[in-house]
Amino acid sequence: MNKTLLAIAVAAAASAPAFADTSVTLYGKIDTALQSVGHASAAGGKTTLGTGIFSGPRWGLKGNEDLGGGTAAIFQLEGGFNSGTGAAGQGGLLFGRQAYVGLKDASAGTLTLGRQYGLAFTTIGGYDPLGWGNSNENSYHAALTGVRYDNTIKYGNSFGGPVTVEVQYSAGGTAGSSAVGTTTALAANYSANGIAAGAATSTSKDVNSAKAQVTGLGGSFTMGANVLFLHYINSQRDAGFNKNAASTPAALGNASLLNNTNATAKRTDKLVTVGANIGLGAPTLLLGYMNDSISNVTDTTDGKIGTLYAYVDYALSKRTDVYFGVDHTKLTDGAVAGNGLVGTFGGSASRNVVSLGLRHVF
Repeated sequence: MNKTLLAIAVAAAASAPAFADTSVTLYGKIDTALQSVGHASAAGGKTTLGTGIFSGPRWGLKGNEDLGGGTAAIFQLEGGFNSGTGAAGQGGLLFGRQAYVGLKDASAGTLTLGRQYGLAFTTIGGYDPLGWGNSNENSYHAALTGVRYDNTIKYGNSFGGPVTVEVQYSAGGTAGSSAVGTTTALAANYSANGIAAGAATSTSKDVNSAKAQVTGLGGSFTMGANVLFLHYINSQRDAGFNKNAASTPAALGNASLLNNTNATAKRTDKLVTVGANIGLGAPTLLLGYMNDSISNVTDTTDGKIGTLYAYVDYALSKRTDVYFGVDHTKLTDGAVAGNGLVGTFGGSASRNVVSLGLRHVF
């Protein structure tokens, strides 16, 4: 039986069409950290071992097929997981991080279809000292832009120059309305001679047509092994803006957007991040400060969230690194009672987190 199956497999392989420039790559990343978290609840702090502070653990498949004339078919399937427990991430979705197919052409640009990162997220992430972190304290601003969007069409083109322009349309899939549940976005990025800058704007509509509108811009400056970063996010949510529950096929259910629980007041977050990556050879020092000024944390109160972090990342090889770091987050005024981004710190106005982690890329 085994010989028969082998013969069939060999015959099938021999008869299959040959594509000289077709490739499929299995890849992944595992980031795990031991953390001491202060004021985890009213009972006090806690020690945890789980998903790291830099990167969400993942595995995936990506590939391309040369179609000739500078055009290629591309795809990417990527799933996330908790490296502490092995549980599936993104609410248990098989390919909850990315799942798209597309076409890429040297002159015509890139068109992709499926579950993908939103343009506000990818644009601002390019000007973040961590490229978006992965812990509660160093990545809460991702909830202001949203992260990934289902049913998304994206197109981008650099037109052979230093500026890349991208557009995004995420369908709502709601019967009786072509607008409910949709997200539209536009972004532009410039990069040349160590200087990079970009801006993005995005609008999402929930099932009641309440809007979440995001505008962001940022820049970076590279000097040898050192990079300076700066970005700004303005996020406005209509009163009652409420995306669907996570892991549902309903509109915006898997976008990781922040809701606005206010019944009458529009919430506005104005967040500024400044930081640097300082290359010291094998180690890199990553520094950052985030400050979010919030209008209408509730219907009647304003507040602020401020986070200062410092991490040392040491490369053991091209694919493996260890890191150590601390972050301090302070809540002010209305943000102490509840802010929707980092929680309430068990009633305390501040929290410190100490992390020791190991990351491997394959």
